[in-house]
Amino acid sequence: MPEKKTKAESLPQIIISRSKKEKYNEQFAEAMKLAMEMNNMDKKKKNIANSLNELGFKTRTGKSWSLSILNIELKKCIKGD
Repeated sequence: MPEKKTKAESLPQIIISRSKKEKYNEQFAEAMKLAMEMNNMDKKKKNIANSLNELGFKTRTGKSWSLSILNIELKKCIKGD
């Protein structure tokens, strides 16, 4: 005869994890902080985008950094100050 499960054991397990959006937002904030520092040191924007990709940072939508995305995001940050 099979063993009886307790009520807690018979309930589905709930896995609590951060959503992809939350993960990318955290990464994005770190990436933008680094990008702003590099931009303030007059690094070329193409080199900044390449560095962010090499370090494994993703955009807020989880994509790789491109020059155009970096330009748009830097303008937003600078405009928001």
